[in-house]
Amino acid sequence: MDTLTVVLICIAVFIIQMLLCFLGKKLFIKLIPALLLAASFVIFLILTVTASGWDSLAYIVFVMLSAIFLIPCAIAWAIWFVKRH
Repeated sequence: MDTLTVVLICIAVFIIQMLLCFLGKKLFIKLIPALLLAASFVIFLILTVTASGWDSLAYIVFVMLSAIFLIPCAIAWAIWFVKRH
């Protein structure tokens, strides 16, 4: 995956998470992007452990991408928390 693509996806995830944090009323609505990315992280991690051969290497890439995409969510939550308190 190209670096520019990863950066653009991170920016999009950050913007979506920030909008949901500040405009969402319920906690579940605010957590949707983080929960989806965390679920994909866990699923790919399980697939990495259970797969054999070259398949596990591909799943490791997806695990790392899921972790990278969780970083903007964490930053958005930190900004929301600081702004809120």
